Amino acid sequence: MEFTFGIYKPDSVTYPTLEHIGFKSLNTGNARISGLDISVTNQGKAGQFSFDFFGGYTYMDPVDLSLIQQSGHAEISLHHSVKADFAAEWHHFSSD
Repeated sequence: MEFTFGIYKPDSVTYPTLEHIGFKSLNTGNARISGLDISVTNQGKAGQFSFDFFGGYTYMDPVDLSLIQQSGHAEISLHHSVKADFAAEWHHFSSD
C-alpha cells in the first residue's frame, strides 16, 4: 500500500476542513494478504568492537480477489522476503 497526503473531502462537503486533510491509501484493491513476519535483533561486543545485527523474514500469500472472480485464480508471485543488516563500531568509527 502507498499512502498519499492530500485533501479528501466527501462530495457532500463544499469546503474542506482540517478533518479532511491527511494520508489515504489510494492503490488498494479487493485483496486478501495472509502471511508471517519474523525478525531478530542482537547487540554484542568482542574486545574493542561493538556489533548490531538485524535480520528478518517475511512470507506472504497475496491473493487478488477480483481476479479470482474473473478467471478462477489470482496467484501473485512474491512470497518470500529476507532482509539483514549488520553494523560494527570501533573507537567511534562505524560501518554498516
